[in-house]
Amino acid sequence: MIKYNTYNRNCLRLSLFCFAAATGLLFIIFMYGCGSVGTIKSQINDLTFQQENLPVRTIRVAIANDNSREEQEINALLQEASNSLREQVGIELNRVMTKPIKWSTRTPEGMVEDMRKNFSTLEKRQFDIAIASVTYTASDKGLQLLGLILPIPVWDGCIDSTYRRYIVIKKLDKNILLHEIFHSLIFSEDHDTGGVMHAVQIQIVPGVPLNITEYLTPEDRKESLKNKWRNFNQIARSN
Repeated sequence: MIKYNTYNRNCLRLSLFCFAAATGLLFIIFMYGCGSVGTIKSQINDLTFQQENLPVRTIRVAIANDNSREEQEINALLQEASNSLREQVGIELNRVMTKPIKWSTRTPEGMVEDMRKNFSTLEKRQFDIAIASVTYTASDKGLQLLGLILPIPVWDGCIDSTYRRYIVIKKLDKNILLHEIFHSLIFSEDHDTGGVMHAVQIQIVPGVPLNITEYLTPEDRKESLKNKWRNFNQIARSN
């Protein structure tokens, strides 16, 4: 009798576990699917949409290298982002130079200022945007784990607010890089409630965002196309 009751309790536990796991999986699938709702994803192959992207602009990229990333990793990320930019707004990325950098701080404001100083000795017309890809510190990883139970903000990317050309990302993630690059073209608002410009990533598992997509909303694409040919040597402002 005891064995029988124990068996049934175990079966119930197993059934509840399976139900919870299935529900969680369906939720994750749902969130991934919802990430692109309200974006331009379904229009990518429309002829009119593609014609609006022409002519294609090449944005020259300078890389700030602190030796925390392999060259092939950086190049692969730039290529992925370039492919997405080309199909969404008719922009491609071209890496034109690399410059070593040493960080004086790990705050977002300080790091973009280090970027500005690092490239201040160069002729600014030699590049359009500068990108640094760094690795997470031990404190970053700790905050990520703590953020699963407490609403602690952890930044994965940043861009300067003056010229909007100096970008730092902590993760080799195409969507994070796209988010920051589009900040260099979208000035009417800092973040959107949907699409790649969404301000917050929802994560159940650390490092696995559920609500992020690479695609813009129609409104953000319209502004990106409007500012597509901006001069990155000038202070960023909407035309």
